[in-house]
Amino acid sequence: EDGYVGYIDDYDKETKTLSDFKYSNSIDRYLESPQIHLYKYYGEKQGIDIDTLQYVFVPKVAIRQKKTETLEEFRERLVNELMQKESKKKRCFLSNNPKS
Repeated sequence: EDGYVGYIDDYDKETKTLSDFKYSNSIDRYLESPQIHLYKYYGEKQGIDIDTLQYVFVPKVAIRQKKTETLEEFRERLVNELMQKESKKKRCFLSNNPKS
Protein backbone atom coordinates (compact mmCIF):
# COMPACT_ATOMS: atom_id res chain seq x y z
CA GLU A 1 0.00 0.00 0.00
CA ASP A 2 2.75 2.50 0.86
CA GLY A 3 5.70 0.65 -0.71
CA TYR A 4 7.17 -0.63 2.57
CA VAL A 5 9.10 -3.89 2.23
CA GLY A 6 10.48 -5.57 5.33
CA TYR A 7 10.94 -9.05 6.71
CA ILE A 8 10.28 -10.32 10.22
CA ASP A 9 13.14 -12.65 11.13
CA ASP A 10 11.25 -14.54 13.83
CA TYR A 11 7.89 -14.37 15.55
CA ASP A 12 6.84 -16.53 18.52
CA LYS A 13 3.05 -16.80 18.58
CA GLU A 14 3.01 -18.15 22.14
CA THR A 15 4.88 -15.19 23.66
CA LYS A 16 3.89 -12.72 20.91
CA THR A 17 7.58 -11.82 20.55
CA LEU A 18 9.01 -10.34 17.37
CA SER A 19 12.76 -10.94 17.04
CA ASP A 20 15.14 -9.29 14.63
CA PHE A 21 18.51 -10.99 14.14
CA LYS A 22 21.57 -8.79 13.76
CA TYR A 23 25.02 -10.05 12.89
CA SER A 24 26.88 -7.16 14.45
CA ASN A 25 28.94 -5.99 17.40
CA SER A 26 27.25 -2.54 17.35
CA ILE A 27 24.48 -3.23 19.83
CA ASP A 28 23.90 0.35 21.01
CA ARG A 29 23.38 1.63 17.48
CA TYR A 30 20.54 -0.82 16.84
CA LEU A 31 18.88 -0.19 20.20
CA GLU A 32 18.45 3.46 19.16
CA SER A 33 17.07 2.56 15.72
CA PRO A 34 13.32 2.73 14.96
CA GLN A 35 13.61 -0.26 12.61
CA ILE A 36 12.11 -2.93 14.88
CA HIS A 37 9.24 -0.59 15.80
CA LEU A 38 8.44 -0.26 12.10
CA TYR A 39 8.33 -4.06 11.84
CA LYS A 40 5.84 -4.04 14.73
CA TYR A 41 3.75 -1.30 13.13
CA TYR A 42 3.50 -3.03 9.75
CA GLY A 43 3.18 -6.49 11.30
CA GLU A 44 0.18 -5.39 13.33
CA LYS A 45 -1.36 -3.84 10.20
CA GLN A 46 -1.25 -7.40 8.79
CA GLY A 47 -2.95 -8.84 11.87
CA ILE A 48 0.10 -10.03 13.85
CA ASP A 49 -0.34 -9.50 17.60
CA ILE A 50 3.00 -8.29 19.04
CA ASP A 51 3.67 -7.70 22.74
CA THR A 52 7.47 -7.88 22.86
CA LEU A 53 10.24 -6.64 20.59
CA GLN A 54 13.78 -7.93 20.80
CA TYR A 55 17.01 -7.96 18.88
CA VAL A 56 19.10 -11.11 18.87
CA PHE A 57 22.72 -10.10 18.35
CA VAL A 58 25.03 -12.70 16.87
CA PRO A 59 28.60 -11.41 17.13
CA LYS A 60 30.75 -11.05 14.06
CA VAL A 61 34.17 -12.59 13.99
CA ALA A 62 36.96 -11.16 11.88
CA ILE A 63 39.15 -14.07 10.95
CA ARG A 64 40.43 -15.06 7.55
CA GLN A 65 41.70 -18.29 6.15
CA LYS A 66 45.46 -18.55 6.56
CA LYS A 67 47.47 -19.42 3.48
CA THR A 68 48.84 -22.42 5.34
CA GLU A 69 45.49 -23.94 6.38
CA THR A 70 42.99 -26.01 4.46
CA LEU A 71 39.36 -24.97 4.15
CA GLU A 72 38.45 -27.67 6.68
CA GLU A 73 41.01 -26.30 9.18
CA PHE A 74 39.71 -22.77 8.66
CA ARG A 75 36.12 -23.85 9.21
CA GLU A 76 37.12 -25.65 12.41
CA ARG A 77 38.93 -22.54 13.64
CA LEU A 78 35.92 -20.39 12.71
CA VAL A 79 33.54 -22.66 14.63
CA ASN A 80 35.86 -22.55 17.66
CA GLU A 81 35.98 -18.75 17.49
CA LEU A 82 32.19 -18.51 17.28
CA MET A 83 31.76 -20.93 20.19
CA GLN A 84 33.74 -18.50 22.36
CA LYS A 85 31.35 -15.68 21.47
CA GLU A 86 27.96 -15.25 23.05
CA SER A 87 24.75 -14.22 21.33
CA LYS A 88 22.78 -11.58 23.23
CA LYS A 89 19.08 -10.84 23.35
CA LYS A 90 18.08 -7.24 23.99
CA ARG A 91 14.46 -6.24 24.50
CA CYS A 92 13.25 -2.93 23.18
CA PHE A 93 10.76 -0.64 24.81
CA LEU A 94 7.49 -0.48 22.93
CA SER A 95 6.80 2.78 21.19
CA ASN A 96 3.29 4.26 21.13
CA ASN A 97 4.04 6.00 17.85
CA PRO A 98 6.38 3.85 15.74
CA LYS A 99 6.44 6.25 12.81
CA SER A 100 7.86 9.15 14.84
